Amino acid sequence: MHALSINAPAKINLLLQVGPRDLQGFHPLASWFCTVALFDSLSIARDDSAGVRFECDDPALPRDSRNLVVAAAERLLARSSPAPGLRIALTKRIPSAAGLGGGSSDAAATLAGINRLLALGVSRKELTTLGASLGSDVPFFFAQPSAWCTGRGEITTPMPAPRAARWALLVFPPMGLSTAAVYRRFDEMSLGSDISPSLPSTAQDLPNLRSIELLPLLRNDLEPPAFSLAPDLAECREAIERFLGRPVRMSGSGSTLFTLFDEAAEAASASRKALDRFGSLRFAAIELSPEPDDAYNMSGIV
Repeated sequence: MHALSINAPAKINLLLQVGPRDLQGFHPLASWFCTVALFDSLSIARDDSAGVRFECDDPALPRDSRNLVVAAAERLLARSSPAPGLRIALTKRIPSAAGLGGGSSDAAATLAGINRLLALGVSRKELTTLGASLGSDVPFFFAQPSAWCTGRGEITTPMPAPRAARWALLVFPPMGLSTAAVYRRFDEMSLGSDISPSLPSTAQDLPNLRSIELLPLLRNDLEPPAFSLAPDLAECREAIERFLGRPVRMSGSGSTLFTLFDEAAEAASASRKALDRFGSLRFAAIELSPEPDDAYNMSGIV
């Protein structure tokens, strides 16, 4: 195989509980992650020149190892001797600084894609560990489409995706939010409570709930600091919530907002109506928990 393409999905945090900063400076968390059918696309090919040649259609993103795609490729190639040259092209559709895990998903897709392209035989467990060294969200994408994530996000436990509430309406506000800034404000506000590493007692029940039953149970502990930093985002959430008549949550450290629906037609109708009412915002009706790309298949290796 000389080249392959792989899709890297976005994620939303249906539940996100965050503990106070520990002695190592990290915040323990417990979160229900779920992928959504919004994808970046990567093309990975062997290249005659040495090293990693990286291209991206978003001029704002770095082209060196500050980009998680390049960092992931370099760390995995370091396991090969001699390391082959690679050319990687990234097409961005997942907004940056939006709480959707785009960079982490791109990193996981890069690891999975190179492993498959070069037939390295690296196990899923090893790729997950390598991914955790790049970012705490990366391991989830080896456990997609749905998982309960704890620790710093690197410990993943299988959890069923929503079975009834299968559609999300994503709202893309014009502002982005820095994850580091949100956590700093979280600390300044003295937020956080003890986090249990185990699955919640309701874990088997939550996926079966209809959207109107599930939405009131969702929470995101990063909303107060995010809304403190961006009051316009808080006002946006409140306005959309009133307009749609259903709870609206934030994903990750923001700024993307979402609500859930049971049927595609419901989500699409809400998207059209919201766009007519809030013309300055972008909306997308998107399916939850799409099937993982085939390149994530470890061919039976665990």
